[in-house]
Amino acid sequence: METVQIIFQVLSVVVSVIAILQKQKWKMMLFYTINNVLSVIIYFSFNRITTAIICVVATIRTFIFMFYSLKGLKPNLIWLILFEVGFVVTTILTWQDALDLLPLAALLAAGYGSWQDNPAILRTSYIINNAAYVVYNAIIGAYIC
Repeated sequence: METVQIIFQVLSVVVSVIAILQKQKWKMMLFYTINNVLSVIIYFSFNRITTAIICVVATIRTFIFMFYSLKGLKPNLIWLILFEVGFVVTTILTWQDALDLLPLAALLAAGYGSWQDNPAILRTSYIINNAAYVVYNAIIGAYIC
């Protein structure tokens, strides 16, 4: 299982770097959606249930926001509030330990950035997101961001 975890983690890092290098928001969101799917698999394999489940919510958010971007539209504020509240409620319902607060904070920042039209804001929010996940992953023994 460890070899498979490492392969998925390397793929996740590569996809995350590709996402940050994109110029168009919808392309960034596409790669972040792929990264979120990989993260779900990895966190379930590390038995980090809360993080895996909020990554499922993040995958849905990123996918929806990508389609808004493809159409040249900004998602309604209701979508942002719905997903941010969804992250908090999901974390409360599936709480494992205090470590769950780190991915929650990271995804709240990424959620705000994903909602923005400006790719620079999106990029910055995901750099913050990835930095928080580097710390989290070091603690749990994973290497993805």
